[in-house]
Amino acid sequence: MKLIFNGKLANKIILTIVVLAMAFSPLNVLADNHTESLELKDLLPQYNNYKWMYHGSVEYGHDMEIQSIVSDQNTTHYHIQGYVHDMSDGESVMDFSLAWSIWFNLM
Repeated sequence: MKLIFNGKLANKIILTIVVLAMAFSPLNVLADNHTESLELKDLLPQYNNYKWMYHGSVEYGHDMEIQSIVSDQNTTHYHIQGYVHDMSDGESVMDFSLAWSIWFNLM
């Protein structure tokens, strides 16, 4: 059996296939992102006082520590403090402290 479509019908079929492919794509921005948030949250440590120490190239580095993790039914808040290494070897008067707040909203 051979199917022959005219131009307009072929365009509608192709458009329908493209729309369906986009709707079920993992890149769909309208899709439920609940699982992505859980996966990202799972990458972070789950306890206080966890320390990160990073020593990069050209004398760059930073140290950070989780000060608190507060969770309720729909959100988790990470409060992280630390400092960036002083590449001036003490000559700078800049404040090298850093503070991050990371919020996960789970709906």
